[in-house]
Amino acid sequence: MEEKPKIAKESVIKLGTSFLLIIFIAVVLARYLINDEFRNMVDSKILRKNLTENSSHVIEINSDSNPYVYAFDKYITVLSKNVLSFYAQNASLVSSIDLNITAPYMNSQDKYLVVAEQGRK
Repeated sequence: MEEKPKIAKESVIKLGTSFLLIIFIAVVLARYLINDEFRNMVDSKILRKNLTENSSHVIEINSDSNPYVYAFDKYITVLSKNVLSFYAQNASLVSSIDLNITAPYMNSQDKYLVVAEQGRK
Protein backbone atom coordinates (compact mmCIF):
# COMPACT_ATOMS: atom_id res chain seq x y z
CA MET A 1 0.00 0.00 0.00
CA GLU A 2 2.91 2.35 0.54
CA GLU A 3 4.07 2.09 -3.11
CA LYS A 4 1.20 4.15 -4.56
CA PRO A 5 1.91 7.30 -2.55
CA LYS A 6 5.63 7.00 -3.36
CA ILE A 7 4.88 6.81 -7.10
CA ALA A 8 2.47 9.72 -6.77
CA LYS A 9 5.12 11.80 -4.98
CA GLU A 10 7.66 11.09 -7.75
CA SER A 11 5.12 12.08 -10.39
CA VAL A 12 4.29 15.31 -8.56
CA ILE A 13 8.00 16.14 -8.20
CA LYS A 14 8.64 15.51 -11.91
CA LEU A 15 5.58 17.53 -12.90
CA GLY A 16 6.53 20.39 -10.58
CA THR A 17 10.12 20.46 -11.86
CA SER A 18 8.94 20.46 -15.48
CA PHE A 19 6.50 23.28 -14.72
CA LEU A 20 9.21 25.39 -13.03
CA LEU A 21 11.57 24.80 -15.97
CA ILE A 22 8.92 25.92 -18.46
CA ILE A 23 8.21 29.03 -16.37
CA PHE A 24 11.95 29.82 -16.17
CA ILE A 25 12.40 29.46 -19.94
CA ALA A 26 9.35 31.65 -20.59
CA VAL A 27 10.65 34.39 -18.27
CA VAL A 28 14.13 34.35 -19.82
CA LEU A 29 12.67 34.41 -23.34
CA ALA A 30 10.35 37.30 -22.48
CA ARG A 31 13.21 39.24 -20.92
CA TYR A 32 15.38 38.54 -23.98
CA LEU A 33 12.70 39.88 -26.32
CA ILE A 34 11.84 42.97 -24.25
CA ASN A 35 15.06 44.13 -22.56
CA ASP A 36 17.73 45.42 -24.99
CA GLU A 37 20.55 45.37 -22.41
CA PHE A 38 19.78 41.76 -21.47
CA ARG A 39 19.59 40.77 -25.16
CA ASN A 40 22.96 42.39 -25.91
CA MET A 41 24.54 40.66 -22.90
CA VAL A 42 23.15 37.23 -23.91
CA ASP A 43 24.15 37.76 -27.54
CA SER A 44 27.73 38.74 -26.74
CA LYS A 45 28.51 36.60 -23.67
CA ILE A 46 26.45 33.42 -24.15
CA LEU A 47 25.61 33.17 -27.87
CA ARG A 48 28.80 34.99 -28.97
CA LYS A 49 26.99 36.94 -31.69
CA ASN A 50 29.24 39.97 -31.34
CA LEU A 51 31.06 39.59 -34.63
CA THR A 52 32.77 42.57 -36.20
CA GLU A 53 35.51 42.91 -38.76
CA ASN A 54 38.05 43.57 -36.02
CA SER A 55 37.03 40.59 -33.86
CA SER A 56 36.75 37.98 -36.61
CA HIS A 57 39.48 35.48 -37.48
CA VAL A 58 41.01 35.77 -40.94
CA ILE A 59 43.07 33.48 -43.14
CA GLU A 60 44.96 35.50 -45.72
CA ILE A 61 44.88 33.83 -49.15
CA ASN A 62 46.69 35.19 -52.19
CA SER A 63 44.33 34.59 -55.12
CA ASP A 64 47.16 35.13 -57.63
CA SER A 65 48.74 31.80 -56.69
CA ASN A 66 45.53 29.88 -57.58
CA PRO A 67 44.91 28.32 -54.14
CA TYR A 68 42.78 25.25 -53.54
CA VAL A 69 40.73 25.51 -50.32
CA TYR A 70 39.06 22.54 -48.64
CA ALA A 71 37.27 22.32 -45.28
CA PHE A 72 36.93 19.13 -43.24
CA ASP A 73 36.23 18.17 -39.64
CA LYS A 74 37.44 21.20 -37.64
CA TYR A 75 40.07 22.34 -40.13
CA ILE A 76 40.45 24.43 -43.24
CA THR A 77 43.18 23.42 -45.66
CA VAL A 78 44.78 25.64 -48.27
CA LEU A 79 46.96 24.20 -51.04
CA SER A 80 48.99 26.97 -52.58
CA LYS A 81 52.44 26.94 -54.22
CA ASN A 82 52.94 23.23 -53.40
CA VAL A 83 52.34 23.79 -49.67
CA LEU A 84 49.30 22.31 -47.93
CA SER A 85 48.49 24.40 -44.84
CA PHE A 86 46.11 23.29 -42.08
CA TYR A 87 44.23 25.97 -40.13
CA ALA A 88 42.14 25.50 -36.97
CA GLN A 89 38.70 27.02 -36.35
CA ASN A 90 40.28 30.19 -34.97
CA ALA A 91 42.33 30.66 -38.19
CA SER A 92 45.61 29.73 -36.52
CA LEU A 93 48.09 27.71 -38.57
CA VAL A 94 48.26 24.16 -37.19
CA SER A 95 50.62 22.51 -39.65
CA SER A 96 51.90 22.64 -43.21
CA ILE A 97 53.20 19.98 -45.60
CA ASP A 98 55.14 20.32 -48.84
CA LEU A 99 53.28 18.61 -51.72
CA ASN A 100 54.05 18.53 -55.43
CA ILE A 101 50.51 18.41 -56.86
CA THR A 102 49.28 20.40 -59.85
CA ALA A 103 45.62 19.29 -60.02
CA PRO A 104 44.58 18.32 -56.48
CA TYR A 105 41.72 16.03 -55.53
CA MET A 106 40.70 16.20 -51.87
CA ASN A 107 38.20 14.06 -50.01
CA SER A 108 37.56 13.56 -46.32
CA GLN A 109 35.59 11.55 -43.85
CA ASP A 110 35.41 12.58 -40.23
CA LYS A 111 38.93 13.65 -39.23
CA TYR A 112 40.78 11.99 -42.14
CA LEU A 113 41.81 13.80 -45.33
CA VAL A 114 43.00 12.30 -48.63
CA VAL A 115 44.94 14.43 -51.09
CA ALA A 116 45.74 13.04 -54.53
CA GLU A 117 46.61 14.10 -58.04
CA GLN A 118 43.39 14.33 -60.05
CA GLY A 119 43.22 11.80 -62.88
CA ARG A 120 45.92 9.52 -61.46
CA LYS A 121 45.63 6.22 -59.65
